[in-house]
Amino acid sequence: EMNYDNLTLKLKIGGEYNFVYTGSDAGAMRYLELGTLDENYNFFDLTPEDVRQRSTGLTEFISVSGDPDDLRRSLIITGHFIVADTQYTDDALELWMHDFSGNSQAASLNVKLVRENPGLERHSDTDSRIKSQ
Repeated sequence: EMNYDNLTLKLKIGGEYNFVYTGSDAGAMRYLELGTLDENYNFFDLTPEDVRQRSTGLTEFISVSGDPDDLRRSLIITGHFIVADTQYTDDALELWMHDFSGNSQAASLNVKLVRENPGLERHSDTDSRIKSQ
């Protein structure tokens, strides 16, 4: 389980990025999903072929499902996205993994859309405790 509370991923507005999201389980993976604000990113060239994109109007979800008849230990989603010029500059990337035994893991990564100085920003433990309260 990863804890991203003390990190902020700063993405450049208009920037194009590649991503790889993987999940694995000693048994088999049932579901892998990521979610983010609907208007902040334009995703394209997603793989595998059966990756699903859906929107609630507020949140965009990208997911892939495992097959109980083909128990793979890992699932992967890859693709590209362009950061939109939107009013919502504070975001989070929500990550979920589920296995066929009913176990799940979730993580959240803070994201800030910026015009300058993209990169990874690390906060002190004190900063992240204050932020989470």
